[in-house]
Amino acid sequence: LLLLTAIFFGFLSSCKKDFLDRTPGADLSEEKVFGDPALAASYADNAYNHLIDEYARFNAHRGTTSQASDEAVSGNTDVSVRTLNQGLFHDHYERGGAPLNDIGDVWERAYAGIRIANTMLAKMDIIPWTDKDHKDGVVKRIEGEMRFIRAFLYFELITPFGGVPITDKPASIFDNVDIPRNTYRECVDFILEDLNKAENLLSLDYETKHYGRATIGSANALRSRVLLYAASPLNNPEGDVEKWKLAAAAAQKVIDMKRYGLQATYDNIMNMPQSEEYIMIKVRAPRAIDGFLLDFVMSPGSGGAQGSMNPTQNHVDLYDMKATGLPITDIASGYDEQNPYAGRDPR
Repeated sequence: LLLLTAIFFGFLSSCKKDFLDRTPGADLSEEKVFGDPALAASYADNAYNHLIDEYARFNAHRGTTSQASDEAVSGNTDVSVRTLNQGLFHDHYERGGAPLNDIGDVWERAYAGIRIANTMLAKMDIIPWTDKDHKDGVVKRIEGEMRFIRAFLYFELITPFGGVPITDKPASIFDNVDIPRNTYRECVDFILEDLNKAENLLSLDYETKHYGRATIGSANALRSRVLLYAASPLNNPEGDVEKWKLAAAAAQKVIDMKRYGLQATYDNIMNMPQSEEYIMIKVRAPRAIDGFLLDFVMSPGSGGAQGSMNPTQNHVDLYDMKATGLPITDIASGYDEQNPYAGRDPR
């Protein structure tokens, strides 16, 4: 009995010791995180995890409705595609317990990332940054990233939903989060303000270990897309030409950077870690050829969702002639219907 008692108390003592012997970084308080520049920078990096994972398939993390029009004419019989074709775009369809619709994924994901950005921006002035952090541009870069990511996520929200509630401060558990939606125009203005600030804080490039972070080019490209969507008939029913001019000027600004271009072929673009065609990518580990990647290797007649990303004929017809740069519908293009791929854009 004495032996068992000794073992019991010895075990209890060991448990208490192990309980206190925790891995550094576990259960960190907010004060500790934002009291340490390294931990604060790691917290900021987490915002990148809330960017959309995949845009390829409608039944994955879609992010924008730019894919929806393709799905509407797709022969894909997947249930999430059928919900779109039946006019049930925001149905709460789930598979394996994980929401696959825009409300379940994009809305929650975006606002979670926005909260990280808001929190980080609110704490920037109280973090004890080192002289080296300032000298190396870490502080400027992180603020620029937070503004870029916040702008990106709001763009992901307004594309399918229109105007959404704007929040630029981290909400506490006591705050009223039942706030009204802002207008689409107000959201666009908020996004553009963040991008203008981000452009002045970010760099053109980073060393290899930071590849994938937001850059000046990223901010310029996102601004171009935001203004393009804002000028579209859906969001510009009055046909304001000035909005189109702003979109064109923003696109020209990206072109004038002379840092990006089209890859010659599509042969290996999805397997290249870097390409002049990438303005910004979400860095991910190597992936097996499964899930949505099968869409690119299966034939159009394949069952389920597979094969749904194969190019359609009207997509192929959009490519111009290489020599003349003219569309194949132009009689002067040099297009030969009997030899449709000769002299075409190699992509």
